[in-house]
Amino acid sequence: MGKKISVQQVQIDEMLRLYGDGMCVKDVAKAFGISVGKTYYMLQTNGCNFRKQGRNRTRNKAEKNKKICDDSRWRSSDIEYLKKNYPMERAEDIASAIGRSKSSVQHKAHKLGIKKDRAAFFDTRSRVQKEIRPHAPTILSSKGYVYRYMPEHPNADKKGRIAEHRVVMEEHIGRILDKGIVVHHINGDKADNRIENLIMMTNAEHTRFHNIEGGRKR
Repeated sequence: MGKKISVQQVQIDEMLRLYGDGMCVKDVAKAFGISVGKTYYMLQTNGCNFRKQGRNRTRNKAEKNKKICDDSRWRSSDIEYLKKNYPMERAEDIASAIGRSKSSVQHKAHKLGIKKDRAAFFDTRSRVQKEIRPHAPTILSSKGYVYRYMPEHPNADKKGRIAEHRVVMEEHIGRILDKGIVVHHINGDKADNRIENLIMMTNAEHTRFHNIEGGRKR
C-alpha cells in the first residue's frame, strides 16, 4: 500500500510550484484564500528559496542613476559660461548653448548660488525682443489701461502682460520700477502713455493725491 499524502502537503507542493513559476507570495496567498503571513510561513518552513529580485532591481537602478550622474558631470567651461550668462540670459537659451536641459541649468545655478540680475536680465531680453518684435502687441484692459505682451519682463503677470505706462517710465529712467512705485497719468487719460504725461509717486502719495482730487470734485 502506497504512502498516504495529506491534503495540506498537496497544497504546500502547489504553493511551492506556483511560487517557483514566478508568482509572488501575495498572489499565491490570494490563490489559496489565506493570509500573506501564513503563506510566507508555510513556504519558509517547507524549504522555499525566496527570490531577491526586488533588491537587485533597486541596486541596478541605483547603479544606473549613478552612471547617468557620472556621465552628466559639468565641464569647467560650461560652469564658467553659466556663471557669466545666467544672471542676464534665459535658462533655456543657456541650456541650448551648452547642450543641457533647462531644469539642469536651473538646478546647477541654484546649487552654485547664481541669481538673476533683474535689471540686466530685463535689458538683455528687451533688446532681443525689440530686434525680433519692434512693437509688442498691446491690449486695452476693462479699466482703460494699455498692457503690453512682454513675458520676458520680470514683473509681467501670469499671462505675460505688463502695464505700458510702467514700461515707458522704466525705459525713461533706465531701471526696473519697484512694486511700491505708482506711475500716475497727469491728464487722467489712462491710455495716454507719453512720458510727458507720466509721473512717479509712492502708493501713499498717489492715494493722497486722489483723496485731494476727490475732495475738490465735491
